[in-house]
Amino acid sequence: MDQTADPCDDFYQYTCGNWIETHPIPESKSRIGTFDNLFENNMKAIQKILSKDFSSVVADVDGELPPPDKVIDEQNFKKIKDFYESCLDEDSIDSVGAEPLYPMFEEIQKLLPLSDLQNQDAKKISQVLSYLMQRGVNPLFQLAVTPDDKDPDSYAIQMWQSGLGMNSKEYYEDEFYVKSYQDIVTEILQVLFAKDNGKFGWKYNNPGATAKRIVDFEKALAKISDTSDQLQDPESIYNPFTITQLHERSASIDWDLLITELLPSSVSRPKQIIVSSPNYLGNLSTPLLQSTNPRSLQFYFIWHTLLNYIDDLGEEFTKPKRKLDALLSGVSARVSKPRWEYCIRQLDNSLGFLVGRYYVLDQFKGNARERADSFVESINDAFVDRLPDLDWIDDTTKQRAVEKVRALTRKIGYPTGTPDTLSPVSLSEFYNGLHVNKGDHFGNILSASAFDVRSMWKRIGKPVDRSMWEMTPQTVNAYYNPPGNEIVFPAGILQRPYFNLDDPDYLNYGGIGVVVGHELTHGFDDNGRQYDPEGKLRQWWTDETVEAFKVKAQCFIDQYSNFTVKGPKGEEVHVNGKLTLGENLADNGGLREAFSAWKRRFDQDVDLPDSEKKWNNVILPGLEHLSREKLFYVNFGRVWCGKSTPAKAVLGVRTDPHSPPSWRAMGAVQNSEHFAETFQCKKGSKMNPVSKCDLW
Repeated sequence: MDQTADPCDDFYQYTCGNWIETHPIPESKSRIGTFDNLFENNMKAIQKILSKDFSSVVADVDGELPPPDKVIDEQNFKKIKDFYESCLDEDSIDSVGAEPLYPMFEEIQKLLPLSDLQNQDAKKISQVLSYLMQRGVNPLFQLAVTPDDKDPDSYAIQMWQSGLGMNSKEYYEDEFYVKSYQDIVTEILQVLFAKDNGKFGWKYNNPGATAKRIVDFEKALAKISDTSDQLQDPESIYNPFTITQLHERSASIDWDLLITELLPSSVSRPKQIIVSSPNYLGNLSTPLLQSTNPRSLQFYFIWHTLLNYIDDLGEEFTKPKRKLDALLSGVSARVSKPRWEYCIRQLDNSLGFLVGRYYVLDQFKGNARERADSFVESINDAFVDRLPDLDWIDDTTKQRAVEKVRALTRKIGYPTGTPDTLSPVSLSEFYNGLHVNKGDHFGNILSASAFDVRSMWKRIGKPVDRSMWEMTPQTVNAYYNPPGNEIVFPAGILQRPYFNLDDPDYLNYGGIGVVVGHELTHGFDDNGRQYDPEGKLRQWWTDETVEAFKVKAQCFIDQYSNFTVKGPKGEEVHVNGKLTLGENLADNGGLREAFSAWKRRFDQDVDLPDSEKKWNNVILPGLEHLSREKLFYVNFGRVWCGKSTPAKAVLGVRTDPHSPPSWRAMGAVQNSEHFAETFQCKKGSKMNPVSKCDLW
């Protein structure tokens, strides 16, 4: 804290000022913060687990497992350790260069040959797309198997635009970024072509000219792409197309062939695909694909294959790739992240639930799960209790809102279904088919990518498995899933400063309590409100309440659009209030609900003798001058302490539906009458503006 700052003038400086002052951003990072610190602590905990032998890791639970399970548990542990140690072996990775990618390059050239320039057709393009998508590469667009928003017990195929080497279409409108990106592509291709020895005929290609072909194609792709805020409304991006309609909209893709090759042979083809960007899909075919020279298209596919896997190649490729990271996020191109950290990230991406078992055994003990669940219950009650005070919602919609809260599924700590985190047998069966070979890092990565794709496509035709999680147990995050009407809190975020069994409740409610309220409010934000208690995307509110919601939501759009971050040239870049609306509503609602839930518990205890108090709300030694109410808000602000490079801040504004951390803290307290009362902020001060936004 910077207690010399006035919380009514700059609450972020008050609660985070000294943290910001004493925490420089390392050259290898684009962002640091409380959130990131917890993520690093979790990675270090996993690193420590992997440094031990199996018997040490499971020493505390050994007696609970029958002998067959112990054998499987040891095999599982060996699997993650072999994966991790193979990733750490940089000498072996450097020695093979780009050779692991050569078979993929050869297949792209075979499926889309340059010897037949005049006969580019939908079949050839679709065969390339199918081949790459099965290996986790998604140029042009991505196909995902997800619960159907309008039939959440069934899976559907959804199509999303993709295929840009820079993260957002706005970068392609800036010549500085375009030129810098093209120079980086050229440098990486020079390395690739130099290693070729004529095998692919690339010795006849000029890396600079080839890079220009690739970037020119991506510029055209960016031009027809939707902006991030255009993809926020679930109703507008739910556009069912039959295969026939897809052919009519985008004839340069053979949709029959593509879908048939991606589906398992035993699975019937779905009747429709949900298209998020119909205009993008139409423009992709005509004129873009029809007018693009196959040579350019072939190199675009090769480039995106290389870019997708480049971080798993040797130093000669990762070194120039760091320049792209530096361009987009402001890290130093001279410095690489610690290898162990990268390898644990890859392990989490590939075998995350296997890792999760040992993380949970080591880090998530006692009754943390039950305590966290009680927090969720209390905040659900606070949300319901607030509804009668909301005059913009009619009684019919209020009753439906109560039904939705009561139907909410709570998932806390780790999955117990598919897979069961604490069952070695369940975990082994879940990852059956993902083969790990010690000493073959790239092969392991490719195996994991293909496994994920196969697993996803196998879901078609089956009922939705509601026991599955989208995050691993060690993840420092949480989420609300609209089709499942569920809120999920992994063990990874149930740690300090968000949550600790020994901390006073006012700190826990200011931390994890606000996170819980945030995720609950997502069920009623601009997106989540469109899903009914069963998770179906449909109009279940009255028209009058919908219109009243939109009017009140506009206040938040206008408020957050006035907030800015500083770009790399010192320029002020405005937050996109429309893109961030859902997260801003969740931040504001979550803060109010968490405080209400804490206050109710505190009031139950306030007149009881200490020996009879049910809840822990002891005053913190050394901070007696701060009330419990003030410390609730301080811990809320502390969760968002952080710093970003200017480039990272701009990248976030363009692509992240969350507001910048400082504005997540200050935007919410600006709208809180209770915050102003607690800190005695004068009306019209920066943290107590006369005009406030209010919804949930």
